[in-house]
Amino acid sequence: MSKLLLFLKRFLPYPWWIALLNVVARLRCRFGGRRGEAYSWIWDRDDAIFGREECQHLLDEHLLPAFEYAVHNALQPYGVDHFLALIVINAPEGQPMRRVEFNLTPDQLDSAKQRISDFLLAQTPISLRKGSQIGFVVSNIAEIALVGFAYERMTIFQTIESSNRNGC
Repeated sequence: MSKLLLFLKRFLPYPWWIALLNVVARLRCRFGGRRGEAYSWIWDRDDAIFGREECQHLLDEHLLPAFEYAVHNALQPYGVDHFLALIVINAPEGQPMRRVEFNLTPDQLDSAKQRISDFLLAQTPISLRKGSQIGFVVSNIAEIALVGFAYERMTIFQTIESSNRNGC
């Protein structure tokens, strides 16, 4: 698939080729794995609910700074500067409970952060118990279209701590 896309680049006008990359990336994102910067937070307390305060603490202190870092450090091959960010909340059994995908450019970073924040805060209070997980992946669209998905470049796991426990 990657060789075919690179071959088509010779014949298609550049805007059409970029549009084709976007289409292929969307299809691969829908039906395949992902490659990119992946972050995951695991709720590890039996005695508390992942409520609004904990969600706000996670957003402000961990998730949104990591999201901004991932977007600013992602490669931008072929002049394609659109990114896909996928946010997933998994149950302890590993089944996705909630899932949302954002398509953005670097200049939309602040609005994307606000949409991610709104999405997570809208889910609270979430009755997440021990073993539940919130994670996201940020990938460049050209990278998704042209590169295989055998592995993730970086995965960071962190434990979600209760803001009450930390005194926040």
